[in-house]
Amino acid sequence: MELSKKYKKIIRKMAEERFPGEAEDIVEKAALQYEEFWKVTPDIGGSENRQFKDLDFLIAFFSFYEACGHRIGVQELDDFTYEAMIKDIEAASAVMGWDKPMMKPMITKMYTEYIEQINDHVAKGEWGNTWRIEMNPEGHKEGFAIHTRMCPNVDFCRAHGYEDFLPHVCKQDYRIAEAMNGILIRNHTIPLGSDYCDWWYFGNNEELPEEAKERLARNV
Repeated sequence: MELSKKYKKIIRKMAEERFPGEAEDIVEKAALQYEEFWKVTPDIGGSENRQFKDLDFLIAFFSFYEACGHRIGVQELDDFTYEAMIKDIEAASAVMGWDKPMMKPMITKMYTEYIEQINDHVAKGEWGNTWRIEMNPEGHKEGFAIHTRMCPNVDFCRAHGYEDFLPHVCKQDYRIAEAMNGILIRNHTIPLGSDYCDWWYFGNNEELPEEAKERLARNV
């Protein structure tokens, strides 16, 4: 695995802003660290797995973290997320977001196909600790809901001593939902001791049902 040009560009930009004169050295070290991380990280199918990019993003960030000697923290995680994901999501949100009628049927179809793909690979003993997804296990009548069991992001952070970052890693999901003109309701996460993470989405232009309002107030 090789660190992408996109991530090298982001790391270079952030390093130049924070550590003048060190940027090229940090990019080089990050690229080497990225390769080392992937050597010891379970294979979840690479780009064939549509959520691979989530783990790849995290490994790129922590490659930067190691390359600069742990001199960055949660603010840089926020900035890295913006540069790598949120900027593009915001640009596309005018035509594709949780506030659009097309979103729920489109994402339902996508996840239905993805679950079949996961199950097929897992049955063959492939894709290791990839996410296991359950569609709307609580039977919500409104919004879009899934549960995810197992999380390679959590496993990676725990394997490398980054547990303190985990709450903030999870909070990026709220920022991404907001960039997609959405609201994410979540009361359970694996890092906080549950055996699953819950995801219940609404458009930011929707009237929330009472249960959703109550659970939104308890977001973790």
